Amino acid sequence: MSKDIESYQSAYSSDYDFEREMVRARQKMLRHWLEGFGPVSVVEIGCGQEMLFSTLSDLDSVRNWIIIEPSKVFAQKASELTKKDDRIVVFNTFAEDGVDQVLSEIPGGAEAVICSGLLHEVPDPFLLLSSAASMGCNDGVVHINVPNAGSLHRQLARAMGLISNETQLSDRNKQLQQTRVYDADLLRKTVESANLQVVDEGGYFLKPFTHEQMHAVLSHLPEGITNGLWEIGRENPSIASEIYINARISRQE
Repeated sequence: MSKDIESYQSAYSSDYDFEREMVRARQKMLRHWLEGFGPVSVVEIGCGQEMLFSTLSDLDSVRNWIIIEPSKVFAQKASELTKKDDRIVVFNTFAEDGVDQVLSEIPGGAEAVICSGLLHEVPDPFLLLSSAASMGCNDGVVHINVPNAGSLHRQLARAMGLISNETQLSDRNKQLQQTRVYDADLLRKTVESANLQVVDEGGYFLKPFTHEQMHAVLSHLPEGITNGLWEIGRENPSIASEIYINARISRQE
């Protein structure tokens, strides 16, 4: 995938104040899903700065967890943090180049493949989804989550005349080399185009303002308000900050 990974890693790390809250929201949602699903084998494509596994290491079902991370900095950090856990393997590569490596560790493919906060950042979403499906077993599930074009904060920006429509790329989107903003319909169509069967979808976390504004506002609000915002997003996915799909891998045998 054509992307300046080191520039992305630098830009992502330099603007991480409120993003930390969004990472926690994604991880909370993923914990709910994985606890209910109970996969033995998991592939995580793109681990970022705060590893999902570090918050899920107590999941009893997991026996194999593979991380595919193209950033050398993030991959090295993940390897260092997990070196004492023999369930974890980290590959510093792109998803499309990591399929054979995954299958060498988990013959037949993983039960769960996680693409968290990633699909909107790659130049070829179909290639990413096809690679993710190739890493999973037949009847396994690919999880995808992305920022929501219908988010309350984007609707507010459009109503204020700051953007012409909810899918317009913001300055932050451009800085992070993000190529598109998905609404629920486009995400569903993109997932289905890769021959994945949508089995579940939803949203989480209500974000009324931009990342920068949210970071400034939260310091003046009562403790625990982020939990309430997370729940409201779950109850109202159409205006949630982020949306997700769980899609089943089905191959002709």
